[in-house]
Amino acid sequence: MRVVIDTNIWVMAISSRSKYHYIYEQLIAGNFDLILSNAIALEYKEILETKYSLKAAGSFFSLLGWLSNIHHTEPPFSLKLIPLDPDDDKFADAAVWGLVDFIVTEDQHFQALNKVSFPSISVKSIDEFMEILKKRHE
Repeated sequence: MRVVIDTNIWVMAISSRSKYHYIYEQLIAGNFDLILSNAIALEYKEILETKYSLKAAGSFFSLLGWLSNIHHTEPPFSLKLIPLDPDDDKFADAAVWGLVDFIVTEDQHFQALNKVSFPSISVKSIDEFMEILKKRHE
């Protein structure tokens, strides 16, 4: 399963005290493929540094560099699919160019993707993603 994960999901999933930490554990276990672009990785680092610490963000960023289930894509151009928040286009673009199964996010701006017939990009919430992961590993 190939996914793009919005930064807001990692903010909720990195802490070992979070009920969503299972997502982080499943990433480390290699139970799904994470698709990244440089722009997404930089946003992860920037946001996690403000929400956690430089050390925690650095550790996560380093992890992304050595896991074999992390795949990089660099979209050659933006499709501009999320008009209400163009900063989110990097996630949609990586999803298209990275041939993902879906994007995981809690950001409502991504609902604009439901109105796009081509390319078709599925969007899942954090709870939906947790259920998918748990069903795959029962």
